[in-house]
Amino acid sequence: MPLILPSGEHYGKLLQKWVSDTFSISEIKYAAGAKHSLHGNEQALLVFVEKGGYAKTVGTDELACTKDALLFVPAQRLQADVFGATETTCLIVDFGSGFLSRVLNSGAAIGKELLLSGAEFTAAGIQLAEEFKQRDSVSALVVESLLLQILAHGFRVHNSSLRPMVPSWLLTTKDILRDCFPESLTMEGIASEIGVHPVHLSREFRRFFKTTPGNYLRRVRVDFAAIQLTETTRPLSDIAMAAGFADQAHFSRTFRRLTKLSPSEFRRLARKR
Repeated sequence: MPLILPSGEHYGKLLQKWVSDTFSISEIKYAAGAKHSLHGNEQALLVFVEKGGYAKTVGTDELACTKDALLFVPAQRLQADVFGATETTCLIVDFGSGFLSRVLNSGAAIGKELLLSGAEFTAAGIQLAEEFKQRDSVSALVVESLLLQILAHGFRVHNSSLRPMVPSWLLTTKDILRDCFPESLTMEGIASEIGVHPVHLSREFRRFFKTTPGNYLRRVRVDFAAIQLTETTRPLSDIAMAAGFADQAHFSRTFRRLTKLSPSEFRRLARKR
């Protein structure tokens, strides 16, 4: 019978741990090439990959958990891990049953693992790590807010992705927004290209994806900018132009609105890890 690890216990080397009334957070280091056979955890988990990466098998799903990824795993879900060629460090949140019950009672119920990526989730993970390492008397409240933000947005994205029978022309619209994000796109231009009326395009995009084409485009641009901030030394003005923003001020306002961090703060915190 596969092993179910008690709440707060994990494979790997424990670096530090923080226990609150509603959750615990453990920073765990895993050796290069480590493998963990089928096991589960007593409580649901949220895992933030700080460094390195690994492959996780959950049921029939094989997930590539890379740096800055967030992974939600339901309680007692069986899983197995294979770690990469370098050491991997993760922050692992064990949810107290009371905390997660409040989330599930709100209607955000989910019984499946969920891999979260994108600038908003990366920024939330970075802030989680910062509070964990420099905690004070209000850190527990800040972290609870962050966890609720991550779960609420994650469940929303997940549920919208499950909507059935998305028309092919809407998928094409998404491709255009992703592939041409630096360009000056218009609803009329996109609608003309795919052969539908702009009003119909806007209405159906929101119905299936729970966001507008404009907001989706902003997220694509911010995700691109987040990678540039983390992996390059390009000036903010250059990143703003490359991402398709009108100017650096517009870029900074949009980035902060979506991630709750300015581009400079995001870059500084990402490089401290």
